[in-house]
Amino acid sequence: WLVRPTTDKQALLEGVDRYSPDSSASRFVDGLIETVARFDKERGNNFPVVVILGSLTADGSAIRDRDVKQLFERLASRAITVHAILAGASTVATGNNVADASRIALAATKQTGGRYESIAAATRLGTLLPEIGGQIAQSHARQSAQYRVTFDRPAGKTGQVGNIGLSARGGVTVKLSLDGRLP
Repeated sequence: WLVRPTTDKQALLEGVDRYSPDSSASRFVDGLIETVARFDKERGNNFPVVVILGSLTADGSAIRDRDVKQLFERLASRAITVHAILAGASTVATGNNVADASRIALAATKQTGGRYESIAAATRLGTLLPEIGGQIAQSHARQSAQYRVTFDRPAGKTGQVGNIGLSARGGVTVKLSLDGRLP
């Protein structure tokens, strides 16, 4: 950890200042799996956002199919949005989980409507992180006025549901989302 989850802007900026590539194997996939598992345990009534930063050096994660499958199931069930940044030279050999980490990060961002960036130098973070922060702020603004409507069948009823309608007063925009994420 460079910075534990926080809303303290100064702590986040200090964490970014401490980021630098090193020669040890990263644990990008393990970190993403652990973070999403924590959100799954909390079960709050929210739409979590993960911004994960890793390197394109050899990934030392123990990438197991069942863990990756569970990761994507949790992303879908909790409506988590993932923004992933991988930093480093893009010419790294792919025989050491680097390709797997990149594919998992790309798939996670596509599934969740997040952003994937592969950057060559950490200096890009100074402009990239505010861009991602702006996306998160826009999403929050849309979701802060969002209502969750749940339709359940009466006990013991089966068969076709039929038409479900929704009307809204003037000036209100209605958008359907099956998982809570709004574009």
